[in-house]
Amino acid sequence: MGIILEAEHLTYGYDEKRHAIEDLSIAFEEGKTTAILGANGAGKSTFIKILGGVYTKSSGELTWNGVPFPAEFGPVQSRELGINIIFQDHVL
Repeated sequence: MGIILEAEHLTYGYDEKRHAIEDLSIAFEEGKTTAILGANGAGKSTFIKILGGVYTKSSGELTWNGVPFPAEFGPVQSRELGINIIFQDHVL
């Protein structure tokens, strides 16, 4: 079984001084359950919103089944890859 989702050196910042995610690297393997845990403000929801195409990463690489995410990545592209998210915030 291989890696289906990988993030390398992922960063998301609101501005130059405030980063929700800074240098995140994580891999998700097919057939394994992986949990993302952390305190409030650790960047968990921000990471999910990047995967869902709600936010655009500031830097880093994301791959799905070894293929880099498209440069123009939004909710439609996320769904086309098969990423399905049930957001906590019903407005999204």
